[in-house]
Order: sequence, then structure tokens, then C-alpha cells
Amino acid sequence: RSPASMPERTSTRSPNSAPTVIIERRATLSRAPIVNTPTLGEPPVELGTFDAPVDDPLRGWRRSAKFVPFTPLCNATGQPAMSVPLSWNEEELPIGIHFIGRFGDEATLFRLASQLEEARPWQQRRPPISV
Repeated sequence: RSPASMPERTSTRSPNSAPTVIIERRATLSRAPIVNTPTLGEPPVELGTFDAPVDDPLRGWRRSAKFVPFTPLCNATGQPAMSVPLSWNEEELPIGIHFIGRFGDEATLFRLASQLEEARPWQQRRPPISV
């Protein structure tokens, strides 16, 4: 089914259920040709940040929600999106911008990526590797 034919709310589910939230987000994000957010909710973190101890096996998962608060929405809805490294922090680590396109409109994202890479090339940039 196309997103346009999907109901705004599913009567058999609560207003906060995942399918309802996804349908509502699809409608919201389809109003503009492109929506952008940060790729990450914070700068890159050290290895081990998402480890989960035996007594709290979901700690890593909960912590990851703070780290990547924006991109999972597109994973859940199937909405086309891309992350582009348009900036670099003091440690020379890439800072990505997450661009979200309309459903079925990957072509706009590809055109935008081409224009952004031409304006701010990043292909040769590499973050330093630390051990």
C-alpha cells in the first residue's frame, strides 16, 4: 500500500503504538521535500560506551537511543535518508547531517548529495585513528 492510502490511526492500536507513530511521522515528514537533523545526538563516543553489564542487559540499548535519536525513525518507516559528513570537530572527526527525503523520492537525495559533495568535498578526508 502507498503511504497515502494508509490510515492516519489504526483503531485497534493505542495512539502510542509503533504503527501509529510511524504513520503519523510519515505524514509529518512528507510535507517538505527534505528534512534534516543531526546524524548523531552527540559527538562520537569511546569504545565500550554501549556495553551492557549482566545485571542491566538493556543499558547499552538505552544509551544508544541518546547517541542516535534521529536515524532510527527512517529505519522504522522505510523513509529514504542519508548522512553526509559536512563538518568536522576539533578532533578531526566527521559531523554528519542526516537528510530525510519523501517516500519514494531517493532521487532528490542523490541530487542533493552530488551538489553537497561538489560544494564541500569529503571523499579524501579521513579521521585520525587512535588505539
